[in-house]
Amino acid sequence: HPLFTSYPEADFWSKSVLPLCAFEVRSVGFIEDQSADALEVDFANKYIGRGALHRGCVHEEIRFMINPELIAGMLFLASMGDNEAIEIVGAERFCDYKGYTSSFRFAGDPADKKHFDSFGRRKTRIIAIDALCWPGMKQYALKYLLRCVKFALEHLENTENY
Repeated sequence: HPLFTSYPEADFWSKSVLPLCAFEVRSVGFIEDQSADALEVDFANKYIGRGALHRGCVHEEIRFMINPELIAGMLFLASMGDNEAIEIVGAERFCDYKGYTSSFRFAGDPADKKHFDSFGRRKTRIIAIDALCWPGMKQYALKYLLRCVKFALEHLENTENY
């Protein structure tokens, strides 16, 4: 089917001898403060940004507050299925913050240091996927790990303008 892309199953990945591209995993700092080449994942609600205009003030909601243009996407993007992702390119950061949940506070104007791409957009790439609700150890099951690999492969393929 021309609109269907097939991705390898776990057996392929476990037996592959092909080298993977270089990548870094950072365990300190905020995702929005990482380098411009970072692919940032928003473990979202299936309705992207849903908690941003309510009482929520954790990962996704904070991102929508510091990049308020993301709120516009809430008007145009329908709910995501388990096999769907939303790619957001070029979001600009408009403020700094401190705290989390009830201690979240505005902390001044930022200097968004991310460079611009050939279209004049900030080099920010956010991939939103519908996160599992309280997954515990279930998140490490093969079908969920492969789901994340599939999303990463789909969105890393489109880098010609980046």
